[in-house]
Amino acid sequence: AKLRDEASITNLSGNILYDTKKWGLMWNTTADIYYKNYFEYSKFNFAAVDVTTGPWWTSRQDIAKAPVGYTEKRYGSDHLSYTFHIDPSYEHFFSQYFSLRGQFLYSKENYYFESNSDLNNVTRSYEIVPSIYLFNRQHILALTAGYTNNDADARRYTYTAPYLGVSYFMRFSTKTECFAKYQWTEKSYKDPPFLYSDERVDRQHSVTAVLSQEFYKYFFASYTFTYTKNDSNAGLYEFDQTTHTINVGCKF
Repeated sequence: AKLRDEASITNLSGNILYDTKKWGLMWNTTADIYYKNYFEYSKFNFAAVDVTTGPWWTSRQDIAKAPVGYTEKRYGSDHLSYTFHIDPSYEHFFSQYFSLRGQFLYSKENYYFESNSDLNNVTRSYEIVPSIYLFNRQHILALTAGYTNNDADARRYTYTAPYLGVSYFMRFSTKTECFAKYQWTEKSYKDPPFLYSDERVDRQHSVTAVLSQEFYKYFFASYTFTYTKNDSNAGLYEFDQTTHTINVGCKF
């Protein structure tokens, strides 16, 4: 049976960027707080706090970043997990029309409850993103190719996942922005899940579309549509999910 519910989402983000004014070096610190509160199924409530800090280096054609961070998650009314991560990236602009970015993610996640210890994991992810900029960067087409290796304490939760994506961003003179993205991911698990004899393979398709509008200089409103379909050879893990989000916020 499918579940349907509404939720309120609170998201606060901020950053402090310090420019040394020497050799293109800067230091960036960010904080992000996210809380989703379901009106009916409160057991699915989710909260996350993420803090990162690290150096940036910029030149005329290059941007390099090396942030390290810590993430704390809650699910329902309980602490879920804590994660240490490092996310270095490097982007080179070959011209005003084309750039190539490479990114590496290393994270170590630990779950608070012993009953979830099989989910403790180390994740390594590699990603490359070529981008094309058109009409004075008012339109951006980006392709994504990546590979994730999630090494969990239990083999049935350990997987490798290649993924491919394409996105398009448009900005108009009315301060209206449109964004659309499609991503395909295939997760191959090392052991079969409980009650199954074959190793689990999930193929996931996800679509995201965002329409946002800035107004009164510091305020914005947006509508986000997301659809995810997960096909699996283990029927218990098949699902599709549709989410509609209306967001109103301010930036300063």
